[in-house]
Amino acid sequence: MTLPRSKNHFPHALNGFFKPFVEDDLDGLFPPGRLRRLLAHPAAPGLIDAVPPGGTAAVVAIGPEGGFTPYEASSMAARGFLPFSLGPRPLRVDVAVPFAVGQAEQWLFSAAGRMLFILLANPQTGLMVAPGPGGDPVQSISAMDAISLMSLLIILTAELIVLGFSVWLLFRTTKASAGGEALGAV
Repeated sequence: MTLPRSKNHFPHALNGFFKPFVEDDLDGLFPPGRLRRLLAHPAAPGLIDAVPPGGTAAVVAIGPEGGFTPYEASSMAARGFLPFSLGPRPLRVDVAVPFAVGQAEQWLFSAAGRMLFILLANPQTGLMVAPGPGGDPVQSISAMDAISLMSLLIILTAELIVLGFSVWLLFRTTKASAGGEALGAV
């Protein structure tokens, strides 16, 4: 019911057999290393916040109501799936899917949020983008300084474009008015 409404999914028929899918098809469909593998399972030790952050994309395995069997969960964990819980109560699949996807998206972007927090909390000592000679932090450019310089360059470029357009417009209007006066004098 939920998959047809989703635009970012990969439906796959298990043909009623879990083991052949995991052993034969899983790595081909979702290559290890490309995607973080997450396993929504009620017996998981903690929420998704307990899973180490990383990656920019993930695949989330969601079982039936009540979760995967212990064999299924251990098979998925053996293939790199990191288990996390959706909470203490069992959820129906049509509720668990959007909730798990939302949790996974929040988890994926939490690393970017932490980096933004570091930059805002320590604007001058943030993440070093271009270290100076010998790695001396005094002669380094912090990420916040790099962002400030880039924004200044963008603003300067925009001002130059506006200035160039203003000069062109001034030239065109003075040329047109000078041509009109010449026509009026004739």
